[in-house]
Amino acid sequence: MSTFDKREEGFEKKFALDEEQKFKAEARRNKLLGLWAAEQLGKSGDEAAAYAKDVVAADFEEAGDADVLRKVATELERGVAKPQLADELAKAEFSNSQNANVQKWSAYISGAVNRQDYLERALEWVSKGKDNIGEYMSRHRYDTTITELKTYFNSVIDWVSSVFLDVESEMRGLEWGRLYETYHDRPYNPSLVSKEVQRLLADPYVTNRKGIFEYILGGCVDTKLLAVRVFDEPTKRIVYAAQTEKAKASGTSNCPLCALGQDANKARIWKLNEMDADHVAAWSKGGATDLRNCQMLCKTHNQVKGNR
Repeated sequence: MSTFDKREEGFEKKFALDEEQKFKAEARRNKLLGLWAAEQLGKSGDEAAAYAKDVVAADFEEAGDADVLRKVATELERGVAKPQLADELAKAEFSNSQNANVQKWSAYISGAVNRQDYLERALEWVSKGKDNIGEYMSRHRYDTTITELKTYFNSVIDWVSSVFLDVESEMRGLEWGRLYETYHDRPYNPSLVSKEVQRLLADPYVTNRKGIFEYILGGCVDTKLLAVRVFDEPTKRIVYAAQTEKAKASGTSNCPLCALGQDANKARIWKLNEMDADHVAAWSKGGATDLRNCQMLCKTHNQVKGNR
């Protein structure tokens, strides 16, 4: 073999090696392109791998890259909108001022439809809190329906309207999603609930009217939700003075409950700042927050009585 032949053979082998490496590089490029496009189309796992193989195979249809680009571009144009479909459906449902349900929803949700406040609330409820909205949206970004979102939202609204027969302005903007999760398994008598709502709304001592609904759902136990008006300072001073004068005359404590005991506090005269005002007849049982229903107790007995 002549020197020329050897050089020719070397060039041919190098050309073959270059072509092989080019083929492998293009195949790898096409595979990565296929995997990226598969993700945009909502494919994953084996389905994504199979799609990537199809993209690689498309390169054999004709010379150059046009065949691969045409396949990917066509399918992306046809299918890439799918991941956005759930988002668009959600906006169409909850950010549409023409939705016939908006008037009903507005009794329980504050904000404006066109500012997406209703959509945010729906997402907050179904994801169990504002901090979880991002994760929920990411997990459902490729969904083609919003069945779960609509079903949960309507379940909350229907539950509220079934428990509370009367629609009150104070109901708007409450944490109904949280309240639904906490109380929806409990049985309620809507008629009795309605009467209690009206009674509390008419009570001048209830200063937090928005707390009425959770108070009732919780069994009318946590009066802190109502922020019941406390006795004012003039009332406390008048009652303290009367109790202290009577106690000194009888040689007993000015705390009525200490006076009943047998310990060292039985005859102790407490200072005003060592005592708290208390309802003689409990507010929850109809007792008024006025001078006639006020008594001063030492802080220990007041706390004990308040925890009963």
